[in-house]
Amino acid sequence: SNIQATIMSEEFKIRSRKHAQDFTRSCLLTFPILVAFILNLIRRSLQVELNAFTKILPSRPISKQTFSIARLKLQPEAFIELNKTLVREFYTDNIFKTFFNKRIIAIDGSTLQLLEGEEIAAKYGVCVNQFISVPMSRVSYAYDVLNSLTLDAIIEPFDAAERSMAVQHVRNIDLSSPPKGIQDL
Repeated sequence: SNIQATIMSEEFKIRSRKHAQDFTRSCLLTFPILVAFILNLIRRSLQVELNAFTKILPSRPISKQTFSIARLKLQPEAFIELNKTLVREFYTDNIFKTFFNKRIIAIDGSTLQLLEGEEIAAKYGVCVNQFISVPMSRVSYAYDVLNSLTLDAIIEPFDAAERSMAVQHVRNIDLSSPPKGIQDL
């Protein structure tokens, strides 16, 4: 698939790492293994998931510390690129649902409480009430309702306007007519 080819490609690794020396040595958590683990959607504690994951790999156990160090080397934009690849592949390789030959796309916004930290508060802002000040961000996503597919997601400072974020979604997603091979409701 295109996703697997992207994850395994040297060019994607180079674009997705924070520093030129990241993911150059042979180690437990190679770039493709780290990305695959993160995409696996952690549901239990991190160490339990790491232990289960290493049972299917020919490697020694991976600690939470090893995972955290490796994760810090990864650019978040890697997952944006992978989602765009997934969405493009979904609409070209599958029969998907439409309504009168149109996709139904919903946009929803919310707020997200962030971890405490000066850098985070400076970048995203804070929500202040009469008792405390908490780092917060505004989040929004565009979702294909009929096919249960997230098309785009955005995280912005707390004071960002949801309407501006909706306009950004429209710019970020391909709104052209879907190709043939659709299943109209």
